[in-house]
Amino acid sequence: MLFAPSWIGTIIYSFLSLFAIIVNQFADIRSFLEVPHNVQLMRIVTVWIDQSLTNVIGKSRTETLVVGLFWAIVGLVVYMFLRGVAQFLMNLEENFTARKYVWPRGTNRYAPIKRLAEQAILRLGALVGFVFVVFVPLAAVLRGPVFVDIIGDSMPIQYVVWFVASYLSWHLAVILLRLVTLRPVSSAR
Repeated sequence: MLFAPSWIGTIIYSFLSLFAIIVNQFADIRSFLEVPHNVQLMRIVTVWIDQSLTNVIGKSRTETLVVGLFWAIVGLVVYMFLRGVAQFLMNLEENFTARKYVWPRGTNRYAPIKRLAEQAILRLGALVGFVFVVFVPLAAVLRGPVFVDIIGDSMPIQYVVWFVASYLSWHLAVILLRLVTLRPVSSAR
């Protein structure tokens, strides 16, 4: 029951899974879902956005806006990374300070440091798992039916398997994201 989704999670995962299936039924929308794979379409979209912004706010402001957005995103990523490192170092310092106090006989003075190292390893492993889930299974279920070679040509079975794979991929991504932030996996019902 620890990794079972809450009722609101079930509703959200079901909605996202159905949305992915329904959106993939339209060829025009499906082509937009493949934007990262279609370099020509991506170039057309970026040129259109660039021309639209240039016509509205001017060339120099457009260039300033693009550079500003790029550095804002880079700054946000660096800030989040440095904040995580700073939090880890603060916890490490607190744990080293706690070692100086008098401990009851038979307790391990290094237990807080060991727990901190275990949490760091868990977070790193969950982050690697999250990136893997987003770029492999979740990306696959957003592109179209999965396991078609194994299932066969039966469309109802394909839709059911597609829905289940999408649902599980969304749920796994959320669990791994919660583990990265060390939040409880499941709330009390």
